[in-house]
Amino acid sequence: MDTLSRREEDALLKATKAKALKECDAVVKAFAECAEGRTVTVAWACKDKYKDVQECMLQFSGGLAQPLSSRIAPVQDLWLQLVKSTCDYETNKQANNRHKPAS
Repeated sequence: MDTLSRREEDALLKATKAKALKECDAVVKAFAECAEGRTVTVAWACKDKYKDVQECMLQFSGGLAQPLSSRIAPVQDLWLQLVKSTCDYETNKQANNRHKPAS
């Protein structure tokens, strides 16, 4: 099985993303117009338009141009669960130590 070199992979990714952006130009412009002049409110005010951009990009890129954040989301979720369980463990441990009788 042949594999792509890192340079070939990068070139393919760039070309695929450029093609997808060209095909999705109207959808991207609609999102940009919605987001213009907004800061925090863009998260909920333009949520549907952002979703449209992602769906269009996925359609025309076959997932190659998918944002890195969505590719690492499962790993990030596991990491957050681990951190939460560690914090819960430490909190419970401290609470138990407070209730122990003095020796």
